[in-house]
Amino acid sequence: VMRSAWVGKLLLVLVVIGVLQAVLWRIGFLVDERRGRQVEAVQSVQQSLASSQTVAGPLLQRRCTEEWTQSVGTGQDRHDEPARRDFVLVATAQDLVVDGVTQSDTRHRGLFKVNGYNAQLSLEAHWASLDALRPRREVKGSRLQCQPVTVVVAISDVRGVREAQLQINGAPVAVRPGSQHAVYTSGLHALLDEALVPVAPGPLDAHENSKADERAPATAALALKLKLGLAGTAGLAVVPAAEQSQWRLRSDWPPPSFGGRFLPTTREITPQGFTAQWSLSALATSAPEGMRQGAPLCLPDLARTYGGPESVVSGGPANCLDTLGVAFFDPINPYMLTDRAIKYGLLFIVLTFVAVGLAELLARDRVRRVHPVPGRAAGTGSAPCGPLEH
Repeated sequence: VMRSAWVGKLLLVLVVIGVLQAVLWRIGFLVDERRGRQVEAVQSVQQSLASSQTVAGPLLQRRCTEEWTQSVGTGQDRHDEPARRDFVLVATAQDLVVDGVTQSDTRHRGLFKVNGYNAQLSLEAHWASLDALRPRREVKGSRLQCQPVTVVVAISDVRGVREAQLQINGAPVAVRPGSQHAVYTSGLHALLDEALVPVAPGPLDAHENSKADERAPATAALALKLKLGLAGTAGLAVVPAAEQSQWRLRSDWPPPSFGGRFLPTTREITPQGFTAQWSLSALATSAPEGMRQGAPLCLPDLARTYGGPESVVSGGPANCLDTLGVAFFDPINPYMLTDRAIKYGLLFIVLTFVAVGLAELLARDRVRRVHPVPGRAAGTGSAPCGPLEH
């Protein structure tokens, strides 16, 4: 009889635990649904404002064409045909200094808050020489033709561009929409003055050698300064596409999450905001070579961002460009806290029943036996207390 009572009580306890666990699962489904709606709210704001921003550049590129005539066939079928080679010359900066200030611009969609910002970025790039933009012929006697050199600044979401002012060697230059780049299609560009560009060598005859390509005059250094007003949501990142890159950032957002591939060298976080500075050499990153080869930009991962404190600038396609980034997130996320509480819910339920079972098992008398249903006393058949009196 005692064994039957214990088996029945154990089965009833397991049923109660199962019911409580089913309730926790239902709450978990609701939390996942609300978290998904939060991501949808963020995407809705991004469709109307701008997404997380990644800035890469400035980069100099020059499209060139080499044309020559070659003989095809043998004997009587031998004839001349035109041949052509299209290539692009690219030059990354030697030094890049980015100075930025961000100001919070919170947006709402129903019950959900979206962390937006307005940024003022100042990019200063320096090239000691533009010799990398000098075309080199591969066929003796060929004809070289090159388009104007283009300054390329890649921006992941150009809808957030509020203003752009460009100066080259102290002279203002008009900024045009579109990047004119085959891979970084989203961004801005400007045309460089031909007086600053290495000239293409003239045609060679049969008595000249390839060293004649070096007859073009040497080029002076090039200094570029870009002031960029940028709006975005959730995160901001910069690609260190230079031999020496520095990024100084000040913001009024108190709880930042530094991400990307490199953490800041110095940082200061206060309730009023934070300041951070990155300093990086090309010896530690493949970003300059990646931009020359056209590696894709890293893209944000909203699901990770609003599911936890992960950085929004660490996701993206494989072999994407290295970035220096920061995420503007809320450290106290109610859905994340609820999810963590649900994961420990089963532990507290089991511990409660184990404690009650031990109290009954260790009791010497029958008075302390616990009935599976609260309010019932084992073996009495009646409630331990009488009806309420009014």
